[in-house]
Amino acid sequence: MAWWIVIAIASTAEIGQAPEFAYYVCGILGSISFIMVNTVSNEQLNGAGYEGGICGSSGIKIWLFTGFVLGFASVIASVWLMISEFSVSQKTTQGIGIVLQNFFILFASLIYKFGRSDETSFGGF
Repeated sequence: MAWWIVIAIASTAEIGQAPEFAYYVCGILGSISFIMVNTVSNEQLNGAGYEGGICGSSGIKIWLFTGFVLGFASVIASVWLMISEFSVSQKTTQGIGIVLQNFFILFASLIYKFGRSDETSFGGF
């Protein structure tokens, strides 16, 4: 849903008024954060499901922390863009859309990570 908001804003903008590519970087970093956070299972985070590797369980915790930092930084950066770039112009809906996109990506990442009760329970399969 988050990317659909930005697609709708870009497609309904007048010619020459579409957001620049630099404004999409926040959403790209938020999507990378979503992937980084949700590649770590709760078993790996507790140290039970992962042994070995170069960094071990501390490397997994650093990976997860980096993912959360990217997610929250993308939301903060999108709010900053909205205030600095879009509040002075007539394109406030674009700024609100970029903030909503990044908020929804972070919210989905948190729900998907912490909303699951067990890694092996996929509807009984």
